[in-house]
Amino acid sequence: MGVLMLSGTVAILVLRLTLPARVILLCTVLMPLGIVALIVGIADSGLAVLSIGLVVAGFGVGAGFCGAMCTLLPCAGAHERAELLAVFFIVAYLAMSLPAIGAGYLSDLIGLSATAEVFGSVVILLTVFGYFLLRTNDVFSEETLTTPGE
Repeated sequence: MGVLMLSGTVAILVLRLTLPARVILLCTVLMPLGIVALIVGIADSGLAVLSIGLVVAGFGVGAGFCGAMCTLLPCAGAHERAELLAVFFIVAYLAMSLPAIGAGYLSDLIGLSATAEVFGSVVILLTVFGYFLLRTNDVFSEETLTTPGE
């Protein structure tokens, strides 16, 4: 877990000045790749593949967080940012904790490796769905990928 958090932190530091649409696009590419590597590493008990998956997925998580913050914060005035961040973190913690609790219960039923495969597959599907949802809303248009937002 430390590797995941460290690579996420590095992503935020590296990408903080990058256009939010580019950062979110990077997230939607890296997250599925990292999770596939994690699933393969778990299935094959390959420490190297598992470590690479952790680094790639962590960078994707950091990119997603950075992109979300850089997209949301300009939408609120200075006096509204604390409320916006409070709501964002409540939603984020629920989005992370409830599936983790569910995965804990599922691992008792089907085992840890199978749970990782199911959980990882769901995250991949949600990430790909998010990519196509953003694609249909022109979030990744040429203009948003090359010019700063307002």
